[in-house]
Amino acid sequence: MKVETSRSGAIAIAQVAGRVDSSNAAAFDKELADILIGDAVSLILDFSDLVYLSSAGLRAILLAVKRARGLGGEMAVCSVPAHILEVLEVSGFTRLIKVRPTLDEARAAISS
Repeated sequence: MKVETSRSGAIAIAQVAGRVDSSNAAAFDKELADILIGDAVSLILDFSDLVYLSSAGLRAILLAVKRARGLGGEMAVCSVPAHILEVLEVSGFTRLIKVRPTLDEARAAISS
């Protein structure tokens, strides 16, 4: 797993690559928590390079959603591969977070 982060005002963008599973979910959770420190209150996860997401990864995302909302922000995901989107749909995450096809659309969804 690799997470590269950038910021645009109060929105942080994390590009997640590789696998998020039980072996690295705690590190993923810490990365997401660290991103939401400081000026960033909203978070966009770019999943264009994500190849696998386990239930442990879903838990880390759920905790990040709660952190963002606690700060008065929002969370969105974008560029989600079809097999990862299916995981998000089956687990009900598409009701918790905004899912958009592109980064620009995710940014617009959070900004509005």
